[in-house]
Amino acid sequence: LITGNLTGAQTWTLPDATGTVILSGHTFTGDVTATLDTDGSTALTVAANSLDYSELEDTLNLDASTSMVLGAFDYDINLDSTGEFAIQDGGGDVFLVDANGKSTFYDDVDYSLGAGEDINIAAAAAPTSDMMTITNSGYGATASADGMSINYTAASDAASGDTNMGINVAMTGSGDSGDTLYGVNIAGLTGTDATEYALVIGTGWDKGMYVQSASEFTQSVTYSGSGRPTRQITLSPEYEGASLTGDGSSNVGTMTSDFCAASAGVGDIAGVNTTMCNTSGDLHSYYNWTTAEGTSQDYDVWIRWRVPDNFDSWADSNPVNVYGKRTDATNNAVTVYVYDTNGTLENTGGTQVAGTSWAQTSVEASFAGTYTAGDYMTIQVHMTADTGGDSVQVGEISLDYLTNN
Repeated sequence: LITGNLTGAQTWTLPDATGTVILSGHTFTGDVTATLDTDGSTALTVAANSLDYSELEDTLNLDASTSMVLGAFDYDINLDSTGEFAIQDGGGDVFLVDANGKSTFYDDVDYSLGAGEDINIAAAAAPTSDMMTITNSGYGATASADGMSINYTAASDAASGDTNMGINVAMTGSGDSGDTLYGVNIAGLTGTDATEYALVIGTGWDKGMYVQSASEFTQSVTYSGSGRPTRQITLSPEYEGASLTGDGSSNVGTMTSDFCAASAGVGDIAGVNTTMCNTSGDLHSYYNWTTAEGTSQDYDVWIRWRVPDNFDSWADSNPVNVYGKRTDATNNAVTVYVYDTNGTLENTGGTQVAGTSWAQTSVEASFAGTYTAGDYMTIQVHMTADTGGDSVQVGEISLDYLTNN
């Protein structure tokens, strides 16, 4: 125990590194220098490499601005147990490093970068989770706020040829045949009453989208599921790829192709062949089959249609529809058969599509056959006309399918 007069500036030095120093009821181990100033305050200089804080008070209060100058030396805080390091404001954490090394900010984080400075996030091992995540799950935005906002300005200078990007994504594929790599993925959204756009390109751009290779663009833009657009192709007589042929019996009659418009006309198109287009608004190209024989006669129109390269599947309902007309229902019929690209009949027994006025009829509610893009499917239109100059007509055929690009 060392005692003395504390009214003047004094310095006590205990060089024994294994000894114990007690000041004001607190114990320190290691080389310690204690300086007592004239006002009774105490300054400590620790010569050893560590200071045991076990006897310090739980709270350190500063009564004046304080600086820590490290000089050429490092200052390490080792959280090698369950302790955490926190910077607080008003008792609430502003910055926290937990015992596992996870850092959490609870307030704004502002970085002010000078020329040549950047923020770099680099993996030290192969990632097993998302390298960066921004989420406000549980705290839905009620004001105009962005998940991420980038305001980037390219400045004019004497040099030319600068290339700047608001976001630059550089990807390297794994090379594994079963892997999938997306440069950008916009995940699915559960629709609401709001107006929702997955991607918006504003005005003022010289080009809204620039693709360096047209062939790559064709191959890379792929639609799937409910995102696939519906395309419609209409075959109008005389159908491209059509042939006329009889089935070998009762094939005597006259087959012609023609055009008709309702008597009142349609727009600027005047009425023509109005007995065929006998309902207001009728406007059709058509094949007409009629016979003067004493028994009903038939003839076939065969169409070979190449399934488009971007075909993915048929529309969900009523994919093929045909316009037809007949004098009456007595032995007069326009029966349509659809065969898939393997030649398999889609609609067993065929579908009669003609009425006494022009009507568009679905061949079948949905298709289940095999339809391979680039191959040919076949449509057979079997036209049967009764005696006494009866006639049947077949008009436009529409095909609705879903495209994958």
